[in-house]
Amino acid sequence: MDLMASEGSGSDENANKVRYYYGDEDLLAAANAVKDTYTKGKIVEGTIGSADFWNSEVDRIQWIHEVYGTDVEEMEGASVAQIADAYDVAFLGIRILSNNKTNGGTYDPGTAAANQEYVYEVVKEYISKIEK
Repeated sequence: MDLMASEGSGSDENANKVRYYYGDEDLLAAANAVKDTYTKGKIVEGTIGSADFWNSEVDRIQWIHEVYGTDVEEMEGASVAQIADAYDVAFLGIRILSNNKTNGGTYDPGTAAANQEYVYEVVKEYISKIEK
């Protein structure tokens, strides 16, 4: 969802505009190139829905999947994507899922370390492909 302030608040027709930020093709290629290095789950390419609200209702989460085509929702990626877009910086959202409202899972603090390890592999691959 759009995080930009709009003129005229609720009277602005763009106030509720949904923005889409596409992942950088080279970063996505790097992520796909090293996906076999991740062994603590499975890598899924998809659409991350991100907005400044907490989704805790399963029916709302399902509605967001159906209406916006999301595969997962979170609260941070849109802000990062927006700034990256504004400054023309390559961006790719990489999330790891553990517990959530739809799977009844329990919190596993190891998921953060697992995500960091995978992101590190993606960054190394991306850097190795940059022409000098």
